[in-house]
Amino acid sequence: NKTGWFPWIFEHCGIKSGMHVLELGCGDASLWTMNMDKLPDDITITLSDISEGMLRDVKRSACGSDPRFSFCVKDCHNICEKEDSYDIVIANHVLFYCRDISTACKEIARVLKPGGRLICSTYGSRHMFEIGSLVSGFDSRIALAADNLFNNFGKENGADILAAYYKRIKWIQYEDS
Repeated sequence: NKTGWFPWIFEHCGIKSGMHVLELGCGDASLWTMNMDKLPDDITITLSDISEGMLRDVKRSACGSDPRFSFCVKDCHNICEKEDSYDIVIANHVLFYCRDISTACKEIARVLKPGGRLICSTYGSRHMFEIGSLVSGFDSRIALAADNLFNNFGKENGADILAAYYKRIKWIQYEDS
């Protein structure tokens, strides 16, 4: 895909002036560092991760000196924010790591403003299927992943999981090879 993953995700967020945004599991903040020039001046973005070390590294990036960003260690199961705090919550390849997706979804729904949106990503059971087959054909002792995370929250079951907490769910396929 010529757009690239993080610019594609950013494009689908629909970020506008005045919004309050929370990213759960921000990782190295690539979503933001790759799209800084597209951010409105009057936006607030809370970058969170369960890893203090990851957040420490992110604070050293371009985000760390930008007043639009704040940083907080957060667990998806207990977000510790007031109800109706955010216009958008982003969970990019995060929900399948949650020990209790139901609790995480309830927390996300609680902190979203009325009309707010959850932008989450996952992959399906065929993710990296070809490379997995190639590798196992070479040496059956090699496993690319210890867990099939898509069984927790993936393309095949994600909409059903989210339906209990959100009225409208839309799957947008990232086409790539």
